[in-house]
Amino acid sequence: MIQQQENEKTFVGRERQPQALADAWIKANPDHGSSRFVITGEINGAAYDANSRVKGLKGGG
Repeated sequence: MIQQQENEKTFVGRERQPQALADAWIKANPDHGSSRFVITGEINGAAYDANSRVKGLKGGG
């Protein structure tokens, strides 16, 4: 039960990080025309791609 609670806290924290990045990007680029949802999706996609590349490197993940 404790491990599940810790996992949930970690998940929520990791979900908020890309959202915070998207909010900062929107604030710095108010005329961008994309929604927070779209920008967060792009950030998540970039992070996923980076993780995949790291796993392919020698000694990676």
